[in-house]
Amino acid sequence: MSFVRHLGLVLFFFVCALQSAQAARSVSAEDLIRKSGGDASIVELREAMRSGLEAVKAQGLPVDETFASAWNDAADAAFQPGKVLPRIAETLNGVFTQAEHDEIAAFYDSPLGARIVQFEKDGSSFKKQAEVTAYAQSLTSDPGKYASRMALYHQLDEAAGLTKISISIAMNMGIAIQAGMVAWGKLPMELSFDDIKREAEKQRPAISQQMAGALYASMAYIYKDVSQEDMLVYINFAKSPAGAKFMAAYFAAVDLALTEAGRDFGKRLAENFGRKPI
Repeated sequence: MSFVRHLGLVLFFFVCALQSAQAARSVSAEDLIRKSGGDASIVELREAMRSGLEAVKAQGLPVDETFASAWNDAADAAFQPGKVLPRIAETLNGVFTQAEHDEIAAFYDSPLGARIVQFEKDGSSFKKQAEVTAYAQSLTSDPGKYASRMALYHQLDEAAGLTKISISIAMNMGIAIQAGMVAWGKLPMELSFDDIKREAEKQRPAISQQMAGALYASMAYIYKDVSQEDMLVYINFAKSPAGAKFMAAYFAAVDLALTEAGRDFGKRLAENFGRKPI
């Protein structure tokens, strides 16, 4: 199940990108997700899933053109924005009162809210992975110098539950995808779905540690140009009743939608090889 760990590192960019989709107003949930950049993060995830072939190759599995085509077809079908976005919106519709909508919208309509959303969108691209890694490594040369910033990112993580949701997404999607690969029939083991879940749970501590490190590196890169004062305003919003409710509901909706998409991916991958999903 080391593939699940690889998947977790791929997904952390998407989880950070989801922060840019935190806005609300008196429109449909799908409209507010698109307006705030959530649709772009869904597209990023589909590309990240395509890149997951490299993780499969790293396991020494027989990845040929037929497998690559089956993988990409399954990824494109399961994670198409036209399916995932409406599922997220469906879960969110009716969750917030008008007063909560107005309070959340007031923050994201403010100059600071707009700046933060743009930073999150610009800095969360999957293509930025090398830049994020290089920037994070540059901070390790003098960790004391950046201790106060890392403390702010810890506060944001605690308020928004970023590490928790990223681990949940990585685990749930990894299990579903691994199930599809087992059904493929060419792995060097035979596992039931319960076997896959138990094996994934054994790796939860390692996945949690890796996801936390990756997320903090990403936050350091994304918010590097946001002042400490502005970060505190953002954190206070995330801790407010309306802000906290929105983030919790939004990430729960994303987790549900991506878990379903991951299961769909695993099912499609198995069926592309004429195999029965487990």
